Amino acid sequence: MSRQRPKRRFSKKIVVFCEGQTEKHYLNGLKKWLSERDPSITVRIEPVDMKGGGYDAALRKLRIEPDSNCIARLVVMDFDRYLDIPSERIAFGQLVQFSQLSMSRQIPTVLVISNANFEYALCCHDPIYRGEDPSSFLKKEWGYGTLGDVKADDRIWGKAHEGERSHEGAMKVLSERPALISNELKIKKSAHSISLSKVSFNEENTSVRSSNLSDLFKVLMFDEGVAFFSGV
Repeated sequence: MSRQRPKRRFSKKIVVFCEGQTEKHYLNGLKKWLSERDPSITVRIEPVDMKGGGYDAALRKLRIEPDSNCIARLVVMDFDRYLDIPSERIAFGQLVQFSQLSMSRQIPTVLVISNANFEYALCCHDPIYRGEDPSSFLKKEWGYGTLGDVKADDRIWGKAHEGERSHEGAMKVLSERPALISNELKIKKSAHSISLSKVSFNEENTSVRSSNLSDLFKVLMFDEGVAFFSGV
């Protein structure tokens, strides 16, 4: 009797550019979680040093780095520079245009933007969060001494999943908020492809705390219709 060959696993390399330590530590935890859930997913984390560079630094990184060795690129960034530094608004617009141009390319560039910062998205993992200042909430309820301690915690993924905290809960909360960036994703699991059909910057939502973090999970889990919470 001939032995049946084991099924091949398709390795889906997805490059994630992130600007800060909090995001990097969170993504490293997510990467480990994904590898245990689906070993075929390969995520490479590419931190972008935003000190003095702003959104231009991300654009330069995207233009320099080749995109031929992955099926998608994600850019995880904060919106606070747009709000605090008027000159950054032009560069942010160029970043949105870069993503829009990728709609016609084989490798999409998907923007995941948190307003004003990623710490807000973190707080949304906690069911007791009611919209307080993110820094104050994380210090009071998560036991951090300073915001710097949050950024330095390389176990932030685990912290965001202690007790009843979860990314599923965060997705539920954030889905009810008007996002800054709207991405229409086309994900074909059988063809191992991810593409963008529409990218919109909703400038009218600049004063609303939000994050389209769900797009990060959709791409990394390779499932456009993934259900993040019960009842979906």
